Amino acid sequence: MTRRTMTVFVAAAALLAGGCGSGGDGNKAGQAGGNASAAGSASSASGGQAKETLGQAIGRTPGLGAFAGAVKTAGLEGVLGSASAYTVFAPNDAALAGAGAAGGDKAKLAGLIRGHIVPGVVTADDLRSAIDKGHGRARLATLSGTTLTARREGDTILVSGASGGEARVVQADLTGSNGVAHVVDGLLAR
Repeated sequence: MTRRTMTVFVAAAALLAGGCGSGGDGNKAGQAGGNASAAGSASSASGGQAKETLGQAIGRTPGLGAFAGAVKTAGLEGVLGSASAYTVFAPNDAALAGAGAAGGDKAKLAGLIRGHIVPGVVTADDLRSAIDKGHGRARLATLSGTTLTARREGDTILVSGASGGEARVVQADLTGSNGVAHVVDGLLAR
């Protein structure tokens, strides 16, 4: 690992740690609301904690029905409904339909979903800051053990996965009581 790559990993880890508060059970719990970007936010940025979990926020968001269904089929709804804080790069319905998401294999589907989830809360503003501090790139470790790489193209945030998939963030900062989701227009894991 190069010194530059290590610096970006450290910067991303600091953002993850800084974006989380301590929950009563020792787990990290996201501070939703106050960090939400007004652009593309499906949840109110009133400064208070969101009442619904991240899983519930994803489930009620138009265009994420296939992803919400895939989370349920993979048996991961408990992850997105837990007290632990997460950031989800949720592929929209068109992205999942075009990819034939894991072909019905539950273990493969769970791996695909975990490849879109990052521990901790990383808002769009956090991503932009990490990209700027990381000389144009920010790397984020996923629950599947792979790495997502974020970069900017103008005002657009692009995220790529280890499998080579790249997607644009088309809706940012959907907040839940335990994290944030960014809707992407492609698959980042296979």
